[in-house]
Amino acid sequence: MTLALPTLQWRPVLLAVLITAGPVLAWTFTPHHLMADGRQGVELENTLPARIGEWQMVPGGDKAVISPDVQAALDKFYSQTLSRIYVNPQGYALMLSIAYGKQQTDSLRLHNPEVCYAAQGFALSDRSNATVLNPSGPLPVKRVLAQAGPRIEPITYWITVGDIVANETTHRKWLQIEYGLKGQIPDGVLVRVSSIDADTGRAYAMQDSFIHAMNKTLSAEGLRMMMGQHS
Repeated sequence: MTLALPTLQWRPVLLAVLITAGPVLAWTFTPHHLMADGRQGVELENTLPARIGEWQMVPGGDKAVISPDVQAALDKFYSQTLSRIYVNPQGYALMLSIAYGKQQTDSLRLHNPEVCYAAQGFALSDRSNATVLNPSGPLPVKRVLAQAGPRIEPITYWITVGDIVANETTHRKWLQIEYGLKGQIPDGVLVRVSSIDADTGRAYAMQDSFIHAMNKTLSAEGLRMMMGQHS
């Protein structure tokens, strides 16, 4: 069956209808509901305790955390941020940075840490994917080695969009579209754990240990928001 085009005399009328209806259609298919409104009041400062397993928060440690990924676009992209230093009984220190974005849209999206680290003069290498085996299930993470002068910083990070862990940019874009088709604007969380350590094997093992303890410490809502689902 061939769809007949409107005759010449009807085309101006059809065009006028489409022009008139355009704003209505655009509003209808634009998501308006913020998922963040159902997050029961996100407060990063209260989400994680001062003690996580054997790891103890260093008072005032947030002042010493150099966090290029947070600082580069703090005001524009992130609704809340949290930076802390945790240390274990052996004196090994880890830096934790969390950035929460209330809206994940084309203009307001969490950025991969590599983007801002590179902009701050860090050389990046050894990018890879990994999995941290947590009590709640396997967590896919990204690894990257950042170096600036004598500072060698192995990094583990992951990103959630809505309730899904999505470490690839294309995956996050598709999730944004999928949520949008449901009328929802997803929120997002970037979690980065790093340490100053030239021994990358030890660094990643320590970071995995901390993430595992963090997984056990989070409340059900905090777990869903920060570590999400992994599909």
